[in-house]
Amino acid sequence: VYACAFDDAAANDHFNLGSEEAVTMLELAESLWVLCGRTEPFAVDRTEGFDHDVKRRVPDSSKASAVLGWEPTISLDESLEQYVDWYRREIA
Repeated sequence: VYACAFDDAAANDHFNLGSEEAVTMLELAESLWVLCGRTEPFAVDRTEGFDHDVKRRVPDSSKASAVLGWEPTISLDESLEQYVDWYRREIA
């Protein structure tokens, strides 16, 4: 069990972790496409979204900063690269 000084304050709570940099799902998918080494052109089939769909999401991680002392230290691109590298090692 991992124990730290903020356990009581963070117990059973939810935290958004991320930067204030907005990214679309298409941008995210294309970044992963490139990082995975795909050579064919990136293309998607799309359907119209619903009016109630979230159009843009930027996580507010101020609570994580205040309670956990957490701040983002790497970019989304860096974190995706680390994830893809980790995943490749896991499936090898």
